Amino acid sequence: MWDREGQRNVQKVVGTTIAGIQHNCLEGDHSYDTDVFAYLAWIERVAEGHLTEHACGTMEPLDVDRHVLADLALLSERTPEKTYDIDVAPNLLSLRIAMNGEDDGNGKNDFDLFVMRGAQSDLSKAVCSEAGPGQFAFCEIARPEPGQWIIVVRRKKGEGFAQVTVTQVLGRATQN
Repeated sequence: MWDREGQRNVQKVVGTTIAGIQHNCLEGDHSYDTDVFAYLAWIERVAEGHLTEHACGTMEPLDVDRHVLADLALLSERTPEKTYDIDVAPNLLSLRIAMNGEDDGNGKNDFDLFVMRGAQSDLSKAVCSEAGPGQFAFCEIARPEPGQWIIVVRRKKGEGFAQVTVTQVLGRATQN
């Protein structure tokens, strides 16, 4: 693609939104994102050889199989909570946890996210918690201690799926 001055524009896919509640997907809509890597073969085909493996910024490229966990939790009155045990690798820049919950646009769902270090899921000792209204939450922990961590998604009201995505962001090796 070319811009108005005749210079080549380089387009990059860094994320995709697959749907929303409203047909026009404008501000105020609640969107649903998808895992780009699940559709990598299709992206490679339509990109016609214009993909690169260069990382943006100072972040190391992620190995999705080792550094990203994604899961759907069905939260209901019968199953009000789901717990994830994860092992955090040493020397991380950050640990990022996102929760996106099902939404009907009327506020029927209210889900919370808690992140704790160690083997106990004592919510009062959460390193990060997003317990406000709504069904969307995000926690980022800079330079997390390596070892066992626990993530809890909890239903306050409503019923539906919560998508949980955990990303361990690697740091570049430094020389002493």
